Amino acid sequence: MIDVSKLLGQNCLESKNVGIHDVKSNHTLQDGGTTITHKYGGRSLLNLNMKVLFICFFVIGSVFAQKNELQFNYRFGFPTNNLKEISSYSGNNINEYKNMRVSSLYDNGLTFNYKHQIWERIKLYANIGFELSHSKHYQPLIDPTGRLLENIEIASNRVGLYLGLNKQIHLYDSKLILDFGIQFVDRYPLKKQVDYVTDYHYGIQNWIVYKYELNTYYGEFHSNDGTVQNLPSLYINLDYNINIKFKLRKNMFLNLGFNYSRNNYFFYDFKYSILYYYNGSSTPTESYEFYGLSGSNNPKFPVNDHFFYVNTGITYKF
Repeated sequence: MIDVSKLLGQNCLESKNVGIHDVKSNHTLQDGGTTITHKYGGRSLLNLNMKVLFICFFVIGSVFAQKNELQFNYRFGFPTNNLKEISSYSGNNINEYKNMRVSSLYDNGLTFNYKHQIWERIKLYANIGFELSHSKHYQPLIDPTGRLLENIEIASNRVGLYLGLNKQIHLYDSKLILDFGIQFVDRYPLKKQVDYVTDYHYGIQNWIVYKYELNTYYGEFHSNDGTVQNLPSLYINLDYNINIKFKLRKNMFLNLGFNYSRNNYFFYDFKYSILYYYNGSSTPTESYEFYGLSGSNNPKFPVNDHFFYVNTGITYKF
C-alpha cells in the first residue's frame, strides 16, 4: 500500500521558492484627444503557496486519477454589484462621488481547465486552470447642473489562476453530465495602472469646454488614510459554476453553463475642469473644477463588483 501522507509531505516540502523579479515600464498611447498611459509592473505570478498547491494537486492526481478532462469555455459576464463602493466617504466630496461613480458594462473571456478524477465512486474531480479576461466600465463626466458631458470608457485585462473541486452526475448512460464546482481564483492584472488624460476640448455643446484626468489602479489595495479598510474578504476570490455537458462523440462533450465570480475590484481617482462660454462670449464666463479626494495618502475611490457569467465550450475526456 502507498503511504499517501508521506508521498504528499515529501513532494510538497521539496518545492522551492523561485521568484520571478518584478519588471516595470511605461507606455503611452495617443488616441484622438485622449492620452492613455499604461504602467506595467507587479508581483510574481507563482508564489510559494501556489507552487505548493500545484505540486500537491499533481501528486494526488498521479496516485488516484483514473479519468481526466480538458475543458475550454468562452464566457460573457453581467455585473451584479455595479461597482459598489467598498467604503463610504465623509466630507465635501461625497456628493460629487455619488454623481459620477464608475459603472460596469461587462466582463468576458476564455477559461481553460484540466481535471483529475480523485474519487471514482462519487465522481469527484480536482480542477486546475486559468482564465484570460477583459472588462469594460465607464465613468460619466457630469457637470454641477446634472448635464452629461461624456462617458469615459475604461478597459482592463487580467489573468486568473484556478484551483478547486467539481462533482459530476452522469445521466442517460453518461450522454448527459451535470457538473457542479467551486474554486479559488487568484487574479493578476496585465497593467497595474492606466491613465486617461485630455486637454481642453468641446463636448456635445459647443459652448462648454472641459478636460479630465482619470487614473485607474489594479491589483493593489490603497488604505486611503484609514477611511477604507483592507478587507480580507476581498482576497478570498471564489468562483461557483454549473455546467451541463452534452455528448457529441465518444470522448467529446458540448458545455453549456453558468458561473458566479466574486470580488473584481479596483481603485481610481478622477479630476476635471469645465469652462462655460455663455451667449457667444470669447472668454469663459463661468468655470467649475473638481480635484477628487484630498488627503496625505493620495486617497482613491475604491469599487468592487461581482459577475454572473453565461458560458459555452468543449470538454474532452481521456
